[in-house]
Amino acid sequence: MRYYLGIDVGSVGAKLALVDEGYSIVRLDGERITSSPTTAVASLISRLGRDVDLGAVEAAGCSGSGRGVIPADMGWAGYSSSLAVASGLLHLHPQA
Repeated sequence: MRYYLGIDVGSVGAKLALVDEGYSIVRLDGERITSSPTTAVASLISRLGRDVDLGAVEAAGCSGSGRGVIPADMGWAGYSSSLAVASGLLHLHPQA
């Protein structure tokens, strides 16, 4: 099974969504940002790794004001939050 990971990093919290190759939601999770956005993202990924083989993540993307916490050399796509929402909506409902 292949997965696709999306993380939204805002000023107050970080959210994670994992979908499978059939675009079914596998996991949703959130973490309040208390010390740093990097710590919140690391916590989300750590929890995900307990239940899912992270090697099966085919692609990942990050949105939000804190998306810069993901190092560029990781190859994740970066999106504005509004573009991420619009892309998902149009993918699932092309007539929109």
